[in-house]
Amino acid sequence: MKSFLQIPALLLLLLWVSCKREPLQWNTRWSAPLASGTAGVRQLLPDSLLSIRNGGEVWLAWKGRIGASDINDVFVIPDTSIRKVFNSPLFSFLADPGTSIFGSSEDLRFNTSATLSKIKLKSGKLRYKIYNKINGKVFFTYTLPRAYKNGTNLSITEPIPGGTAQNPGFISGTMDLSGYTIMMTGAQQDRFNSIASLYNVRLDPAGTSVMINPTDSVNVEFSFESLVPEYAKGYFGQSNITSQGIVPIDLFSQFTCEQFFIDDVQMDLTLNNGLGADVSCTMEKISMMGSQTGSEIPLQHELIGSNVQLSRAMEVPYTLQSKKYSVNAGNSNITQLLSSLPKEFRYSIRAMLNPLGNVSSSNDFLLMPRILDADVSIAIPMRLGIKNLMYHSGPSASEFSPDKATGFRLGISESNTDHIRSAHMQLKFSNTFPLSFRFEPCFFDENNQPLQLSFLVNQPAGGRFVMHPAIPEADGKVLVPAQTTVEWEVTGDDLKKLLGARKMAYRLYLNSIDANGKYHLWYDNYKVDFSLYSRLDYVMEVR
Repeated sequence: MKSFLQIPALLLLLLWVSCKREPLQWNTRWSAPLASGTAGVRQLLPDSLLSIRNGGEVWLAWKGRIGASDINDVFVIPDTSIRKVFNSPLFSFLADPGTSIFGSSEDLRFNTSATLSKIKLKSGKLRYKIYNKINGKVFFTYTLPRAYKNGTNLSITEPIPGGTAQNPGFISGTMDLSGYTIMMTGAQQDRFNSIASLYNVRLDPAGTSVMINPTDSVNVEFSFESLVPEYAKGYFGQSNITSQGIVPIDLFSQFTCEQFFIDDVQMDLTLNNGLGADVSCTMEKISMMGSQTGSEIPLQHELIGSNVQLSRAMEVPYTLQSKKYSVNAGNSNITQLLSSLPKEFRYSIRAMLNPLGNVSSSNDFLLMPRILDADVSIAIPMRLGIKNLMYHSGPSASEFSPDKATGFRLGISESNTDHIRSAHMQLKFSNTFPLSFRFEPCFFDENNQPLQLSFLVNQPAGGRFVMHPAIPEADGKVLVPAQTTVEWEVTGDDLKKLLGARKMAYRLYLNSIDANGKYHLWYDNYKVDFSLYSRLDYVMEVR
């Protein structure tokens, strides 16, 4: 029989054992969305090049101009200077205040290759210097009676202080000639390239009488400089125009691609004569410098090397005279040129003005800025053979940039990583393009530095993140998007790095489906959506 004292001791022992339990643990699994994005037609193609046609078909479109001639290719008005001395060489005389003591008129001639009857100046300057060797203040007036702006004649009136032969009175100035219309037919309207000019020197009306001696004079220097017409009329001669140069093409400036194949192009090349003179024109060369090949590829088309006659433009109403040429896969090698992802046009144009002579009776005209040029219009249906055509979410294709990256945060603290038994990430794609996509992400820390993660460096052949293409229906349109899920395990070291991630940028690499040598056209409602999730197996514990 147990003693009375033994019973409490046994109870105490049982109580002590029952209080010394292991912590309570259980496993849980949870997932959370981390980032998402959409790349549609308007993200993959810049708005400036995007053309939607025929019920949603996506085309690339670009317009440019080559061979733009300048007025200097037609004629040049050279700088022209004049010097005049006004005096009374024979006798002395007393002149009352306000008396006109000297005056003359003349036609100022410009030695230009064209024979001009009228010009309107876009820009130009009249510089002048006036020396007064008369012992009294004078007013000097210079007038071009057949030059006007806003209904007012061009005229300069300047007071010049009195002086001596050794120390003359002096003024100088500059007049802006922009906007002035100048008749170039002289005072009698029977010449070309000539401006009627009037000069007058009179004593100050508020002054005193002055003795004018033969040794007294007023010396004038005038200079017409940098005269550039915006309109001209006359006969421009049988001059030759040669235009050659380089024009950038931004059609493919945002693309990088391993292979690029175009099977259809609509290109219009329009030669324009904006000059009121007949033109005989030859397009000597058009070529494109390919960014893929780094080599220059010349266009092969019937226009190249052919002589084209362009009639003169109409003046009222002003109308260009043009000839349009269609360039396509059937009559040229344009698909080869554009498949090289060209970055620039190179061209050479040779033209002759008035091949039949002065048939207009000196009524050629020029109206800036159009003289002789060619408009280029290119349209490409987005039915392409492409390999690794890249779209990037940042401003640069050469490297990842955090500037336009989406926000990213794993959502657990570093102190809790010991409780994670396994971590997985999952990418879900929904794709309506008839293209396969390779997704390439990059993660940035709070200092915008990219994270080096083993699951990005050590990827299987062809890439880890590849989404399936959608399959078009019989009419070539996609109705049902393709769904792709990619999951991978995140190692402990990668997990620690991802805890500090704050942004994610990405690239998309596009690849065509080859349907027996044919490719599927894009439509404006096509897009690819992606969502990134984390899935963690977590040990919960309560002590």
